[in-house]
Order: sequence, then C-alpha cells, then structure tokens
Amino acid sequence: MSTKGGPGQGATLGLSVDTTLSRLRSIQLPNHSTEPVDFSGLSDTTWFCFLAASLKNGGQFVAEMYMNSEIAIPTVGTVQTATITLPIQTSGNGTAWDIEGTGFITDLGLPNAAVGEPLIQTVTFQFDGNTTAPTVTIEAA
Repeated sequence: MSTKGGPGQGATLGLSVDTTLSRLRSIQLPNHSTEPVDFSGLSDTTWFCFLAASLKNGGQFVAEMYMNSEIAIPTVGTVQTATITLPIQTSGNGTAWDIEGTGFITDLGLPNAAVGEPLIQTVTFQFDGNTTAPTVTIEAA
C-alpha cells in the first residue's frame, strides 16, 4: 500500500441550499468521534474501564472563503446536504474521495477588513446525523 499526500487544490464544497458559495480558500475536514462510557466497578483498583458509546458524532467542518459581496451569505441554521470532494491523487482513478451528509451551518464568521488583505469569511457546518449520516467514499479506479 502506498502512502500519498497531495495538495488540496481542486477540493470542492457543495451545499444543497446555499448553492452559490464564494471562492474556497481552505476546508478543515471533520473528525468523527464517539464518547467513552465509564463502566468502572468497585472491584477495579488500578485502571478505569471504558466502553465505546454506540452513538457517533459526525463532527463539523470549517471552510474559509473569500468574501464576494455579489453572492448571498450562507444561511445559518438551515438543514441542507454538504458534499466535500478532494482532488484525485492517483492517476487513472475516476472516483474522488468525498464526504457527504446532512447538517446545518452553526457559525458564519464575517471577515475582518484590513489594508492590503483579502476579506475572508468562515463557515462552520455541523453534520446532524438525522437525515443522512456523513458517508465517506474513498478514491477508486
């Protein structure tokens, strides 16, 4: 198995309601997690004992984009489907890595204005796990 790492140029973000997004600068991909459940008993004398919870958290991602005053700002709190697609890294493969699921924007960070610097806004999106849990598709031929 080869180990690859490539640049993020070519990555895309699509939202089903806020379909027109400004030019992307970066995407911090989500972490999927679960909580440990403590099931330590009185007979345990050296270590706590834990089980993995059955519920998983789909996580959230943060996207940075250049602000474009001609495009409507994304909607906070509206349930929609998000699709993040990374560029294909292996020549000859036809299916890119992607993650897709429903959720909502929890935070819209408006840009700071400074001389000589671009206006960058941030969008934080939480996968909700209600309609469609986040699904990861790996790159393939």
